[in-house]
Amino acid sequence: MKRSLNVLQTIVICTGMALLYLMAVDPGRAGAGKSVAFSSEATPSAESIKKLKQSGLSAKELLPELIKSLDSPNEVVRLTAIETISELGSEGVPAIPSLIKAIQDKDMLVRAAATFALAGLGPQASSAIPQLVKLLGDPNRNIREGASLALEKTGPEAVNPLISVLRKGGGVEVEMATQTLSGIGKPALTALLSELCSKDERSWKPASSALAQMGAIPVDSLIEYLTGIDVVLAQRAQETLIAIGSSAVPELTRALRKK
Repeated sequence: MKRSLNVLQTIVICTGMALLYLMAVDPGRAGAGKSVAFSSEATPSAESIKKLKQSGLSAKELLPELIKSLDSPNEVVRLTAIETISELGSEGVPAIPSLIKAIQDKDMLVRAAATFALAGLGPQASSAIPQLVKLLGDPNRNIREGASLALEKTGPEAVNPLISVLRKGGGVEVEMATQTLSGIGKPALTALLSELCSKDERSWKPASSALAQMGAIPVDSLIEYLTGIDVVLAQRAQETLIAIGSSAVPELTRALRKK
């Protein structure tokens, strides 16, 4: 089950929410940044970041100032910097260490925006996996979803850390890990099939759920379990195939014709 990535839209929403909040509690604060050149500012303002975006400078020239902006005391500046880094695409890779720091920001909107920014960098953001895994249990849904999507986009390297989450038992982090593993798809298949064989219900049940959410991807492997001598495993495979539903029918039909 693949989810679409719309990093910029998410960050724009986050930025807009932050601006509305700041204008409500302190009308002067949202526009507090002075319109001056980057080089003269200890931490750039949101307005100067926007102006610099329009200046035609290369990503290599922009990044040092954007990274510096992530240390700004103003959350709108930090959000604007993250938005701009996201727009750089793969050229924003050097900012990954700073984005990892930003997903631990005190501001909820900044944390959420940083997770989606990391998602946009895909496998290159694999160094963020340990911190992203911790966010799967975050109280805020947007942060959980952003962390899940970022982990999904990192691909195979996230599989084992996510399997470790499954083994911890219930909780929202297990639900998110299940969703993420299903999104990773084939690279997670072997590990999930192994967990389906586990004696621990806390592990095999979410593994079954993740396999079911993949759709047709695991059907062949599940049919092998279904026709094996292990009765317990055959029952689990059957339950998973039922959960997959109609997309499992073609492969099941093909298997029956071979008998």
